[in-house]
Amino acid sequence: MGLKKELCQGILCNNGGSCNVLNKTAKCLCVDDWFGSSCQLYTKSELMSVSLKTTKEITKEYLMTSLASYYSQYCTDYKNNCVYDALKRRRRSIFNQEDIYIRQFQYKNNYLSFDFAIVSETNGVLKKESIKAGLNGFIDSLDSSLQAKLVSANYLESSVKKSNSTLIGALICLFIVITILILLFAFLRYKKR
Repeated sequence: MGLKKELCQGILCNNGGSCNVLNKTAKCLCVDDWFGSSCQLYTKSELMSVSLKTTKEITKEYLMTSLASYYSQYCTDYKNNCVYDALKRRRRSIFNQEDIYIRQFQYKNNYLSFDFAIVSETNGVLKKESIKAGLNGFIDSLDSSLQAKLVSANYLESSVKKSNSTLIGALICLFIVITILILLFAFLRYKKR
């Protein structure tokens, strides 16, 4: 048995994710805005699109570390309202670099644009309203030599969550309804004779 097959045995990756081995550790590699240890958290409805103007280039790693550090402080302060998509109440959280989901990261001509979400494996996805409320403080927390200024911060259009289990459930319901209609039609034809 190969190392990948052996390490990935028993690991379930949902929603199109696949098991990948890195440094002899098996981990789900998620796709299409899915996140989490088994690709169970959907981030698209909570993504923020941000554009910054800076005097120096910002790397993706620096950005992820800075976001995790700032929002850990922000979300542990009782006066700030950090709400998650799966919970109706606020929750204090500490984040690390792996909790930051960034896509479409681009730095060009002193402008940085990226879409991001903050995810807590135990709490879910941080609501975009909570992220936006702390965004100006985050910009101020960046290294002063960057002279970072917020150009824009927008919510991305929400889309309906789609998961494999939801699609399968809908197909089964549709099959049952069609079967009932066919049986009803056959019964009514038989009764007319």
